[in-house]
Amino acid sequence: MNNDTSVPEEESDETSKNLTIVIDPVAILKVVICFFCYVALISYLRSHNLLKAELTSSVLLGIFLVTIAAQYFIFISSKRKLDAYLRTNPVIQDQDSLMQWKTISQTHNQWERIGVKLLFGLLLPMSLLICISSGFKSLNMAIVGVFLLLDLVLNVWTSSSQNKMEQLECSDESLKPEYQRACDEWQHRLAPDFKIDPGQ
Repeated sequence: MNNDTSVPEEESDETSKNLTIVIDPVAILKVVICFFCYVALISYLRSHNLLKAELTSSVLLGIFLVTIAAQYFIFISSKRKLDAYLRTNPVIQDQDSLMQWKTISQTHNQWERIGVKLLFGLLLPMSLLICISSGFKSLNMAIVGVFLLLDLVLNVWTSSSQNKMEQLECSDESLKPEYQRACDEWQHRLAPDFKIDPGQ
């Protein structure tokens, strides 16, 4: 009985750790800071008659749509590159395929970080501003909700390929430690060190 209850406790602890990583207070703080910066900017433009009140929601929606289009491009482009590698390399066969895996994974991670900055620096603050400026009841608010939902779906869709990249087999056992190290870096660090340079 004691052994049976110890396993769920370990899994629960691991789950709580993962939640701590996902719910990042710094990321929330960035959203709040960006939000108030945008509020201050809009207030300044309005006070100097540089932005009419009736145009505010439309301008914000335009910025939101351009930003989320960039997000969609990142998701789709990354997904295609990851899937292309997985089709040609179902397993890590040699040093060359491992280096190719590192290069593609690093590029994907770099674009992923850009996507995170767009999300917390523009998309979420703009979404809040659009909802507030529209009084939480206009068509713009519905548009924002639909596009954010699609953004979430694309994120999950792209993550499925990333998960496959982290679960490949190594036909050469000597490559497995380095592959596992790179996967661990990718899973636990925002800016992982893939060690592309063989001399590293």
